[in-house]
Amino acid sequence: MLCRLGSLILFCAAVSAADLPSTAEKQDWAAVSTQLESGAGVNAAQADGTTALHWAAYHDKVEVVRRLLAAGAQADAANRYGITPLLLACENGNAEIVRALLDAGADANVKQRGGETALMIACRTGRPDAVKALIEKGAKIDATDRSGQTALMWAAAQGHAEVIDLLIQSGADVKRRLKSGFTALLFAAREGKSAAVKTLLQHGADVKDAIDTEDRTAGRDAPNGTSAVLLAVENGHFELAMEIIQAGADPNDMRSGFSALHTLTWVRRPPHGDDVAGQPPPDTHGRLDSLAFIRAIVAAGAVPDVTLKQGAKARASGSINFTGATPFLLACRNADLPMMKLLVELGATDGCGRPGLFCTGRGGRHRGRVPGRMRVPAEPRSGCERGGREGADGDARHCLQEPAEGRPLPRIEGRKDRRVEPQKRQGLDAAAHRAGFPPRKLQAQRADH
Repeated sequence: MLCRLGSLILFCAAVSAADLPSTAEKQDWAAVSTQLESGAGVNAAQADGTTALHWAAYHDKVEVVRRLLAAGAQADAANRYGITPLLLACENGNAEIVRALLDAGADANVKQRGGETALMIACRTGRPDAVKALIEKGAKIDATDRSGQTALMWAAAQGHAEVIDLLIQSGADVKRRLKSGFTALLFAAREGKSAAVKTLLQHGADVKDAIDTEDRTAGRDAPNGTSAVLLAVENGHFELAMEIIQAGADPNDMRSGFSALHTLTWVRRPPHGDDVAGQPPPDTHGRLDSLAFIRAIVAAGAVPDVTLKQGAKARASGSINFTGATPFLLACRNADLPMMKLLVELGATDGCGRPGLFCTGRGGRHRGRVPGRMRVPAEPRSGCERGGREGADGDARHCLQEPAEGRPLPRIEGRKDRRVEPQKRQGLDAAAHRAGFPPRKLQAQRADH
């Protein structure tokens, strides 16, 4: 009988120990205290290696963490995925738990499997006290993850100016550059973090910094030479772009091959985006919209008629020769009438003498806009009055027009081949006629001649 009673006691104790992390997971902290008092195994783990200390740190329970540590919990216990209580505490940014774990022997330089250190995680969260606690315990300031990123880059991308200041004062390299060519300043500019940009500049970051890499860039990658100003513009951070220019950046910088004004043409009318139509364009952040930004950057010295060098190829689709192209010409290609009018107002000319054709949509491939016929006014007016260029013979047909009055060609969605039944063809011809396009037979006759 005594033997059976002893076995039952041992079994109950084993169950209690195994249940401690599960009880902590359920946030039944009173039961956790009861189990600790009854002698439950403080380092018992679930199947994946997670302990009660993990759950207490995850749920931000300072007093429970202290009780578990006092009862002998291992501060550096790692679960199956390499996660320790300290990493969880840094994710929450709880400085009290971070200090308690560090005082109990947790490694200040512990890493996740991707190479992110506790310091990087704390910097991303942005709590200065947690960051300071790690630094005081010997966290390596310029340690890198597997992508080469540092804690300073994490803080810059998230815009935590106070953390940036703390890291740099502790020796962080403000000019460290990734293989991709990015620096902390470029991350902050891309993400639109104005306070972070200002702090980095105050600590010696180069206001003229630009992507500098030997890697080949393609697709949506920012090309080599892309400046902080262009990164801000590309992402709709127009007010920040002007702040960087006012701090000393060149408004006519073309190290990437394009100026800020050229870049703005495909920011306003993007060829790529979340859907097949390239929409939506990036949200505008700050007090400046894109047209107000054009006025501001021209006032700051940007040349409206700056031209592209040979070999430049803009991101927007459309087959034209970009050599010598101005922002006005690229705006014409995208049928961006408001930008075209504003550039002319600010002194832009026609850009290679081709806008009369591009403003009709010909040569450009902006989605939803197709080549159309140009309506010539009965009473020709000055090109300046219409926001365009008057021809050498005084003909007003060079004036800027909305392409085909914004009317798209009719199309059949989901058609697998080019064969169309006669009755459907008649319907298409009628739709084309209503849209202002000549009938199919007349198109063929014109093609023959």
